[in-house]
Amino acid sequence: MSIALTVLHSVLGNTESSLSIWSQLKKSYFPTEYQAIFRALSRFYTEHKKLPTLDEITLQLNNVVCESPSYSIFLEFEPSPDVDPLVALKLLVDEFTQEAALNGIEKLITKISDLTSEEVIENIANMAYELEQESDIQSNVYSVQDIDLFTETGQATYLPLGLNNTMDNAIIGMARSEVVYVGGFRGAGKSVICSNVVVNEYEAGFIPVYFTIEMRAAQVHRRNLGIEAGVDAIRLRNNTLTESEKQAVARTMCNKYVEGDKFLQEFTTLASLEHSLKVATIKPDNQIIIVDNPHLSLVDIDTTLARLKARYGDKIRKVAIDYLNQIAVPEKYDWKSQIAISSKLKELANKHDVVLVVPYQVDASGEARFSKGILDAADYAILLNACKDEANPYLELKTTKARDTPAFNVKSVMNWSTLKISATEAVIASDEEASEL
Repeated sequence: MSIALTVLHSVLGNTESSLSIWSQLKKSYFPTEYQAIFRALSRFYTEHKKLPTLDEITLQLNNVVCESPSYSIFLEFEPSPDVDPLVALKLLVDEFTQEAALNGIEKLITKISDLTSEEVIENIANMAYELEQESDIQSNVYSVQDIDLFTETGQATYLPLGLNNTMDNAIIGMARSEVVYVGGFRGAGKSVICSNVVVNEYEAGFIPVYFTIEMRAAQVHRRNLGIEAGVDAIRLRNNTLTESEKQAVARTMCNKYVEGDKFLQEFTTLASLEHSLKVATIKPDNQIIIVDNPHLSLVDIDTTLARLKARYGDKIRKVAIDYLNQIAVPEKYDWKSQIAISSKLKELANKHDVVLVVPYQVDASGEARFSKGILDAADYAILLNACKDEANPYLELKTTKARDTPAFNVKSVMNWSTLKISATEAVIASDEEASEL
């Protein structure tokens, strides 16, 4: 029995079942000899705004049956009434995926001797990504009876970012699958936002993920460590910490490991402590994961999150990607590519059930560079304004887009020395008060 013909017959009749299956079909799923039938069904659907009955498609194909013997085979085929159309659809997609995978592997084998290990892995990751995109037949349709909005405890599952108490109270927090775009000029604190979100999530007992494109992993780790320990970022970078700061960093480092206290007792220098901790066991369910990839692509983000979610499950709730405009795609500085990246990031947030925090660049007018259309897929778009006045340091967060919640404009107390963003609302002194200070 032909699986392809069974599926093609299952879409006849314009019923709820046939429409459901039709919405998940692609021409590429079918063997070449049956793609003409798919095109004929597609033409009928386009012209008449419905799927044909067997009699209707017979009338249409009888006029052109000589063009392809597959038309006669299709019209004479009698599907078994005992075959579930959804099972047939799944088997059809399985056959397509298997053949596509074999073709991809054969192509890879012909050139594999010329590839580096990184290129081999990238080719395999791209192959898996493309197969997943091509064979994705999942479509979730809900009635209101299927959806749960309320819990017995009344506690919503929103995740505060911890960047400002007023903001978190106003919007309760971000829901899993939401995307937060953070825009700002150079030096406004876009990467600092990422580090603070990640550190806050780590300190809450979870496993945040930081994708870095421009900064290297060591730079990100040093910045995070300084925020956690509350030490001067410049002195930490230059290795000129005070003695009390060294102690704070040492405690912060040891807290990341199982039985880390015993290493702290033997602490002499930060270098020797770091070396000793290489043999320690990092806390498996509470750590910061940094993904360092100067050529980070959407495929890399997708496959990496898939592996991490498979390993750590719901411990991964928040992900920072630093930053949108540097994600590798063809013609990445073209506005169409930027919009495509933005849309895909929203899909990935949904797919992996995480909150994505993604900085983006703004131009002189405060609009998103290349295209403000990148914000279409955002659940929240926040503009940053940094005030580094020693008498009144703060970081302003102002929404240009907020889905289902009130807009907000808040100012968080900012320690530009440690790069720690306090959740406390900044009290801005007037010009007169500032002059008195």
